[in-house]
Amino acid sequence: NEVMSVHLENSEEEREKCKAALQQTLSNLTSLQEDTQAQEDNYKAQLSSLTEHLANMNEKLVKQTEEIQELRYKLEMR
Repeated sequence: NEVMSVHLENSEEEREKCKAALQQTLSNLTSLQEDTQAQEDNYKAQLSSLTEHLANMNEKLVKQTEEIQELRYKLEMR
């Protein structure tokens, strides 16, 4: 009976250790998920900003190309 009592006590201690380890692992997982989400949000914001910048640069390039073509046409008409 005493052996069973010691075995039960050891099992309960092991269970508590496992429970604490699981809680720590879940806490770490939550922290990593939050970090990952923050990083994803930052990447999306950067990508959006870069996309907007490229669109603006493309618009400027189109205008400059049109101006160059217009100036070349005027030069040829002289």
